[in-house]
Amino acid sequence: MNQGAGALSRRHLLLFQLDACVLGFEHLKSLYENDEDLGEIYKECLRHPKGDFLIQEGYLFKGTTLYP
Repeated sequence: MNQGAGALSRRHLLLFQLDACVLGFEHLKSLYENDEDLGEIYKECLRHPKGDFLIQEGYLFKGTTLYP
């Protein structure tokens, strides 16, 4: 009936479903603990943030930078 309204609702649905997926990204979480350089920092940050380092959703950050 109203083609303009129908098109706008479909556009909203498309944008809502758009998502980025990087294969292997979740795997980073399992690598932190045994890493030579970041392992100790990661273990300390599990208890509480240390300096600029913090863990958010299982990922290690220094400030706003994700540490791989």
